Amino acid sequence: MTARVPFDARLRLLTADGRECERFQATFEICGDAVGIQPASGAPSTVDFAEVDFLLPDELRFGLALEGGTRLEFSMLGRRFDEAFGLLSERLRDFQNRALFLDEAEGGERFEGWVKAADISGAAEVRLYRTRLSAFPREHVPFAIALGEVARASFNEDRYAVDLELRDGGRVSVGKLGRATQAFFSLLEERLSQLRGRVGDALGSLAPGLSFGQTRQLAALLPDGVPAIRRDIDGVVPGLFDRLTQAVLAPELVDSVRFLDSRSLAGEQALAFKEVHGLFNLDTDGGDDDDTDLAAGRVHLGDHLAFFLFPIAAADRTLPGNAIAVEVASRTGRATYLFRIAARARYASLPFDELAALARTRVIEVARDLVALGFRRSPIHLSDEAIRQPRHQTLRLALRHVPALSALRSAFIGRVIHGPGWRERVEALLAAD
Repeated sequence: MTARVPFDARLRLLTADGRECERFQATFEICGDAVGIQPASGAPSTVDFAEVDFLLPDELRFGLALEGGTRLEFSMLGRRFDEAFGLLSERLRDFQNRALFLDEAEGGERFEGWVKAADISGAAEVRLYRTRLSAFPREHVPFAIALGEVARASFNEDRYAVDLELRDGGRVSVGKLGRATQAFFSLLEERLSQLRGRVGDALGSLAPGLSFGQTRQLAALLPDGVPAIRRDIDGVVPGLFDRLTQAVLAPELVDSVRFLDSRSLAGEQALAFKEVHGLFNLDTDGGDDDDTDLAAGRVHLGDHLAFFLFPIAAADRTLPGNAIAVEVASRTGRATYLFRIAARARYASLPFDELAALARTRVIEVARDLVALGFRRSPIHLSDEAIRQPRHQTLRLALRHVPALSALRSAFIGRVIHGPGWRERVEALLAAD
């Protein structure tokens, strides 16, 4: 239990457009995942970290950007400014690391520098984990990059920065690391190389008899967490998709996967492998049983999880479809998850070749979003009412600031627990959507 440290300060509550609506003297302390505030006169109050979007640093004051756009400003801290700001910054960052699904149990080396990504540019802390890089930019919401999505990492001598080129065409730069630049780049290269090597070893063990060149070709098709379609996998060795399927699939899932396979666009069924070492001893989202079945896959596949994505669509739009079905190949595979390919009107009107291309894109997007959530699935299917309950309050932050979670929830059709009547319930969901 960390000791509470009280601070005396002047607080101001500001509206989204900067107007002051309250000013008062108070004592505040950081207790757990919240800031407890005791005004000099009046009732105490609490600001949960789940309400905080990011920290606003300034020369002699700092603020909390709160849900809804309001700001809470702290000033008049005197000599204790650095102490208060440092403690709040560290505690908030650690909370966001958990609440936004950015952390892992292994790695996490920290580097202070600068990050540029999309519309973000500025000072940031970067943490390098076993399979992801997490960034905590000042005055912006933290974000993570799955290392399996990194197509290339390079060192730019002119800018003295490390550039990451992503598979979707995005680009992230990390710089201003000073003497730690080379250490960061070397560790990043090491993590990328080791991750690719472990994927290659896993694939080689699942499909023995492949040549060295075929194994490398397959590993290039299946970076950590990135799906490849049947047509491309079978392009390495004919029938390889089915060989991999037989190697990873629990017997009780064989009939289910065959059914989903038969309803999918020909050659577009996809398979992906995600390393899960160290992921499942994290605190997920309140202990929903639906998240525990993923850990069982480690017994079956070592440190990797296999998952299938089936794009269910047809040229005849009157037939049930418009779904990406996801099946996890763990021993206890408890449920099939269905996500919409497109809005109903768009699905009905697209020419078939455009629909097939869209379905392939959606397979990649759904896989990427599941990886971003660390395969936590209860945040996807929990009702809005359930999320408002106190035990799920941290999900409020994730819903505001994790695009993957918002995307999966908005496209979510339903889940079907495996057992008697599974096929009928899947067909009913496909027909109803």
